[in-house]
Amino acid sequence: MSDTSRGSGSVDNWQSGKTVTECNLRMLDTEDLSDVTFLVGSEKQVVRAHRYVLVSRSCVFEAMFCGPLAETGEVTITDIEADIFKEFLRYVYTDKATINAETVTGLMYTSRKYSQDALFNLCVTFLEQSLSEDNVCQILEECHGYGELDLKQKALKLLTQGGNRVAKSLGFVKLCPDCMDQFVRSDNLRLKEEDVFEAVLSWTKERCQKEGGSDTPENIRRLMGDMRTPG
Repeated sequence: MSDTSRGSGSVDNWQSGKTVTECNLRMLDTEDLSDVTFLVGSEKQVVRAHRYVLVSRSCVFEAMFCGPLAETGEVTITDIEADIFKEFLRYVYTDKATINAETVTGLMYTSRKYSQDALFNLCVTFLEQSLSEDNVCQILEECHGYGELDLKQKALKLLTQGGNRVAKSLGFVKLCPDCMDQFVRSDNLRLKEEDVFEAVLSWTKERCQKEGGSDTPENIRRLMGDMRTPG
């Protein structure tokens, strides 16, 4: 409120007709009465919030600000980028977030870190509804990392039955060894043996580069290990 408003007795009644979540979002956007400062992401962008809201919504924030080792100054967060953290705060304040292909991975990580199970489940639902031959490999890796067994089983089914569209997708060569092993050992592959071999060969070449080596026959055989490949 400005000094002029105080002196004249007038009040900016912005709260009128607003819901609790709308008021919360305005407080977040305007930073009015904010009492927490985060330095977020690789560029340490300043993001301000309200201790009361954070503590009321997350046991992690409660421990951060109310525990025996409570933070008293600026809080640095290096493992989350500012755009994701801001979208996460929007959910904390309003129970709403924009979940799409660009934000889902970051929001899954952030919601798990700060114990927001409902947001995490929304992200899982988005992935399940978005599952296709083109993105199944990326989604499978997300499930593999977060232990989402139900979605993982659906993704594995599509991985093994999606044919050449899956094998030639951008994410296929990025599969972890465990997921790749399940792929080649499946009895439900809808691929010719020669296509399986080409897919595995592409994966091993990419894996060699990722490990900093060259795709020599020896390295390829080492990575293939005891995978079932065409004889």
